[in-house]
Amino acid sequence: MNSLREARFAEVMADIKTRWGADAIRPLSAKPAAATMPVLPTGFDALDRLMTGGGLPVGQLTELHGDFASGVTTLAFRMLAHGQTAGAAHPAAYIDLARAFDADYAARCGVNLQRLLVVCPGALDEAFDIAGELITRYGARLLILDQSFETPLAARRAIASAAFRRLAALIRGSACAILALTRPQPGLAQSPLQPYAALCLHLRLIRWTRRHGDVDGCETQITIVKQKQAGGGQLRLRLSFEPAKRGFV
Repeated sequence: MNSLREARFAEVMADIKTRWGADAIRPLSAKPAAATMPVLPTGFDALDRLMTGGGLPVGQLTELHGDFASGVTTLAFRMLAHGQTAGAAHPAAYIDLARAFDADYAARCGVNLQRLLVVCPGALDEAFDIAGELITRYGARLLILDQSFETPLAARRAIASAAFRRLAALIRGSACAILALTRPQPGLAQSPLQPYAALCLHLRLIRWTRRHGDVDGCETQITIVKQKQAGGGQLRLRLSFEPAKRGFV
């Protein structure tokens, strides 16, 4: 009798899997496959090892937060250059809300300017409209949102309550990662973006590095202050201005 029940059970399982797919049903004795979070590797192995899944979370917001000269822009450019190489068929864009994009410096960090879209929107809503088009119609895999400027406190509170919520909803479920660059702001204990980001990295400059007497990069401390599905972490990373060099702990 038991063998007949087992045979019938196996028959029902096979029929359901044939009609609705292998993942439609499983016995309770079977362990579910471990969930994996799609990511975009940063190009820095030591940094990827600290992050859930091994890179920037896809379909989520990541914040790079730090003072001027902390390495925020350099790290963003190096991540962008790596993303252009790894995802050659997908466009990448730099949304320059801060009006601070430096094409020469981006090229020194390895960014292919011929394959980069630089967007200079007049307002935040316009930036999000363009970002939506890049994601849904053109399949962008990496967007950098440079908001490293200072705004009045009231405006920053408004951005926190509405604009970033819209941005998080815009990217959710897509194949794109958004990397937002922010600076510490007077009057705010944390960035307005942090509550809506899946990953927040804080950067602090340790020292400039030199080669033959000239500054050729920097060493920065990166601290994970927020990360879904995992704890924090910290490492020192050397960021070179030359594209042929890689970061190291």
